[in-house]
Amino acid sequence: MKKIASLLIVISILCISSYAVFASGVTFYQDIQLSGPSTNDIPVGTWYLSDLQSKFGFQNDWASSVSISPGYKVDLYSDDKLGGTHWMLDQNDFNSRDFTNFGANDAVSSVKVSRK
Repeated sequence: MKKIASLLIVISILCISSYAVFASGVTFYQDIQLSGPSTNDIPVGTWYLSDLQSKFGFQNDWASSVSISPGYKVDLYSDDKLGGTHWMLDQNDFNSRDFTNFGANDAVSSVKVSRK
């Protein structure tokens, strides 16, 4: 029984480590501090609202925080097709965990994800 438990722990650690290695791009969350419902990982690209909704589960004017993978940055836009107010975040930006800090809370409609 102890061997099975040990094996399950090792497998769990490997799965978590593999996810961290392969995670890329950004993930948006409905609530601040990376909590609440989230999108699927959004890879490098320019993403308009229709694609964000159909491919990643993003909702218009819904996001309150974003997890950004190492080596990536994200440009947020208040309007579809990269229009309106523009904000840029990277993984080191404290504001990525709370959009209320800079006026982007529940205001994002399109994004551009890129490598730094």
